[in-house]
Amino acid sequence: MKHILLSTALAFSLILPPFVSQAATVQTGDLIRGSLSSVYYIGADGARYVFPTEKIYFTWYTDFSSVKTVTNAELASYPIGGNVTYRPGVRMVKIMTDPRVYAVDAGGTLRWVETEEMATSLYGSDWNTKIDDISDAYFTNYTLGSSITTPSEFDVSAITTNITSISSDKGLVVPGIPEPSPTPTPEPVVASGTLTASKTSATVNASIDLFASATLNSGLSQIRVLWNGILEKTCTSSPCNVSVTIPSSPDVSTAVAEFSWTNGATASATKGVTLDTSGQSGVRIVVTRPEIRSGGILEITSEVDQNIATKYLEIYLDENLIRSCTDLRICQYADTDSSPTGTIHEVYAIARDILGNTYQSASQEVRVVDNPHPYTTIALGKTLIYSGETIDATVQASDDDGIASTQIWFNNSLVKECLSSICTANVGPITTPGFYAIVGKAKDLTGLETVVTSESFLVQ
Repeated sequence: MKHILLSTALAFSLILPPFVSQAATVQTGDLIRGSLSSVYYIGADGARYVFPTEKIYFTWYTDFSSVKTVTNAELASYPIGGNVTYRPGVRMVKIMTDPRVYAVDAGGTLRWVETEEMATSLYGSDWNTKIDDISDAYFTNYTLGSSITTPSEFDVSAITTNITSISSDKGLVVPGIPEPSPTPTPEPVVASGTLTASKTSATVNASIDLFASATLNSGLSQIRVLWNGILEKTCTSSPCNVSVTIPSSPDVSTAVAEFSWTNGATASATKGVTLDTSGQSGVRIVVTRPEIRSGGILEITSEVDQNIATKYLEIYLDENLIRSCTDLRICQYADTDSSPTGTIHEVYAIARDILGNTYQSASQEVRVVDNPHPYTTIALGKTLIYSGETIDATVQASDDDGIASTQIWFNNSLVKECLSSICTANVGPITTPGFYAIVGKAKDLTGLETVVTSESFLVQ
């Protein structure tokens, strides 16, 4: 979408006319100033609100004739309530780091105007002269709403007319003494329990940590943890954790936690762990980017277990040897791939020990596409926290088309969305013990999305 970029004021310090009206009292909705030239709006909540830029001020007022002068002491008696946002419907806005243009709805809600045709329908043929740039520092004053797909979803005139003041736009009300709330009757805690595992899939002989936790500790008699029908551990308190080993069969091993209380109540929880056969050979292959453009860099890493006396570790692309490492347990390859769009490569690794035995990894695909999905990673600040604590998570993404947004999700709920390639959030507090994972999402400017899941972390 083409548009004219308008300069953004770095600070809003008004040059007021020499004659300013005086007032003995200040009321809700007044504009006030002290000995300096900064102007504030008095909200219905008794706080003063800041105009970040002149452009925002002039969407609400035509001049400064109604500004009242008060003493600095009186000015300081009004706490800062926040920043004033654009009056809904008057101007469209954008930020330098995001090509999207937004209409401003009530409450500082930004709604993406998806096409030039939509912008013309809403703001006329000169719509591109009605766009202001917002500093990244002030973008957090706004919230993102749904995009505008039809003109009926955003009546510019009606929206502006309906919002008669800054207080009404922000939903400010006169502070008062709230009626005392009745003391809620606590819901009885249901006797139940949870069972989590450190991994949902693992290779044969790998160790898995099981973590059983009762929701009701009072009167708890015991917790029994069974693995494939065999009792592994009995605990008389919660939580109850035990380490087990993945067998070569069945394909899905089953863990069961049985809870019982002194009042006769019982509960159970089940968790399945899938046998991962891809790493049984002891050789693994990792492709950094499973989708690349023609002419992009193909990065491959192979790794072999310690119990294999490796002499040669080789990487193959479409059955052709492309890299060989001697006396190393990790072998890496990186080079430009000029294959045409639509090519699907097969990548695998072979380890050869000092006796001539060979061990081959599972195969992975690499696709050459016009538009790869964003390359996305998620990292956690810790792998162990205690009940009631929080955990830091960072999602980072890159894409040739640019990143539109990154998100952090926990328990199927959005924790944070960032309109940048990096997003960090403090997740929690988490009170229920067990193993958890955090999900990261990234979307590029063409709309393609990648979803990644963090390593497991334990809440104890």
